Amino acid sequence: MPKYLNPLKRAQGKVAAWYLFVELGRPWDNNYQRFDNLLFKAVTRHPGLYKKVAIPKRSKGKRVLLIPCPDLLFIQRLINKNILKGESGHPNAYGFSGGNVRQALQRIIDAKQPIFTTDVANAFPNTTGDTVFNIFMDLGYGFYVAYYLTCLTTSIFGVTGILPQGAPTSPRLFDLAFEPLDRKLSKLAKRVEGTYVRYADNLFFTAPTFWPPRVIKKYVEGETPYIDGWGTVSIKSYEVRFETIPEGIVNYETRFGSPHWHSPLISAIFHIARQGYVRRPKIKWTSKYWKFCAEQNYFLHKAYLANQGQLLHALGLNIIDGQLHNRRQFKRQLRMTIYNLQKAFANKESFEEVVWPLYLKAQGMMNWAIEETLPLQLLKQWAHLEYQIYLIRYANPSGTWQSNICDY
Repeated sequence: MPKYLNPLKRAQGKVAAWYLFVELGRPWDNNYQRFDNLLFKAVTRHPGLYKKVAIPKRSKGKRVLLIPCPDLLFIQRLINKNILKGESGHPNAYGFSGGNVRQALQRIIDAKQPIFTTDVANAFPNTTGDTVFNIFMDLGYGFYVAYYLTCLTTSIFGVTGILPQGAPTSPRLFDLAFEPLDRKLSKLAKRVEGTYVRYADNLFFTAPTFWPPRVIKKYVEGETPYIDGWGTVSIKSYEVRFETIPEGIVNYETRFGSPHWHSPLISAIFHIARQGYVRRPKIKWTSKYWKFCAEQNYFLHKAYLANQGQLLHALGLNIIDGQLHNRRQFKRQLRMTIYNLQKAFANKESFEEVVWPLYLKAQGMMNWAIEETLPLQLLKQWAHLEYQIYLIRYANPSGTWQSNICDY
């Protein structure tokens, strides 16, 4: 949609806005004016719709979150409930759209093969607004409605729209954006008789072997003498034999700033994500719609080749009677994190500097928690803390921060 053309000022755009308002369940007790004001700010990309929060990471870097203002957050939750509900992407994808860590990793464990794991680098920020627009078009919405939904679920970073990390719609939209690559990786796993599973932005790939036999040429001295002008020498010949690199050895080089694996299979996984795909909107194809094609690709990092025991140890898991369980050390760390979070609440410490980072740390650990193996009291404490965080951060417009642009 050209920037100079505001669809809310056109007849078709106004009809589409009303249709979207009805589709979302007529929010705010059928207050269309409030929805129209918010939609106008989303279309014009007003900077007050999101607040940027930088959270320190264990790697000494920072994770940038874009927290939507209360009204926009409310609409995004309605989009999740009324539009994206039931759209889960690929069946091998768990975490964001459904399924827990036990369901995801149990398939990897049952394969009983060497495991290659890697992460999608900046999964949400690398998903472009053009891809999100085509996702809504693929769901059957018209041009204007898909454009409005894109404006309500993406934020501006530089010159393009991205999925904001912090919006409730971003996880499901990422699942739908990554689905073509899930399909390609699943076909690759089936071709090599392995298994592919994605949990959130973590990729797990198994195969009978990641290191095919390599050709080794060993030179040996021949027995037949060869006489030339320089004297008598022996003929040199060589024999060919095959060797296999043992599993579990990470053997790669760095070329041009990116890992170059000696394993063709691992190189193929990196290539599929880096090459990406081109998503075209489901409209009658003519030359004037070429600009709505979305070229989407991703980059992988934190690659690790491990056996079953090494992977489970790194994730804080164990296998007991064929089932996944959290290790005692993981439970102790989780219990201590939740205790520190409760203490920060009791002492009324700074929300942005103390409470919120502790909450994100606990939330990250809970993503890998097997809830069936955790004490019931610990789960109740976590549920209570989540509700308190929600009341402070999201539910109350006059909480720890205010955005006047959303206070109508």
